[in-house]
Amino acid sequence: MDPEKKLEEDVVEQPSTCSESSLSTVAADTENDIVQGELSEYECQYLGFTPKSLINGVYNAVITNLREGLTHMEAYINEGYGTTITPEKTKQAMETIQSVLVEKLDKKFDHVESYLLKNVFTIPEDVILPEDRVQMTHPLSPEEDRQLDTEMEQLRKHIIAVRYGNECVRQQISDIENLQKHADNTLLYLQQLDSTATDAGVLGIKDSLSFVLDKTKDLMSAVNGLENEPKGSTNSTTG
Repeated sequence: MDPEKKLEEDVVEQPSTCSESSLSTVAADTENDIVQGELSEYECQYLGFTPKSLINGVYNAVITNLREGLTHMEAYINEGYGTTITPEKTKQAMETIQSVLVEKLDKKFDHVESYLLKNVFTIPEDVILPEDRVQMTHPLSPEEDRQLDTEMEQLRKHIIAVRYGNECVRQQISDIENLQKHADNTLLYLQQLDSTATDAGVLGIKDSLSFVLDKTKDLMSAVNGLENEPKGSTNSTTG
């Protein structure tokens, strides 16, 4: 059950050649693993949790409490008998005790795990969940199964399209809010400008701005006319 121990056990040297019997054994084990995985999924659906994760959680909690207890014991020995036993020897003794306890705990917990998985958390074959009973009374035909897959695919595409549309709408709303902030700032600036002109005694700022704009347009038209005038006419006039 120790993660480090399990990791070491999982690293197994593979043989260079495989006989037919070994291949058949591997195939059978693979099939059993698939069946066991399906049963585990059903157990998780029925119980609301995976039995393996629960057992591992209990094991980790026991190991954590064991290590914390040994840590407190080591501190107690160092505090009360530090002059008799050196901290190095105490630490070495605690590591030896922990190694022995973890080894024994692993063996006992393996038996507990095997018993729980076979006798406690195993879902009997005759147990059918309420959401699966309809499949017993009205099993789907191949045509209905294909039709259901088609409808599910259409719904999936529809959900994706709706999510995309919502994201586009959110982006447009964000752009509109930014434009509204910019318009508010511009209006505030114009109001401040109008207030400043009024305080300075300038009346009719709107008419003044319109007059300046018209004069600017006339000046630009005159400049454009001079640029477009033929050079010959200019020289003759000058002569």
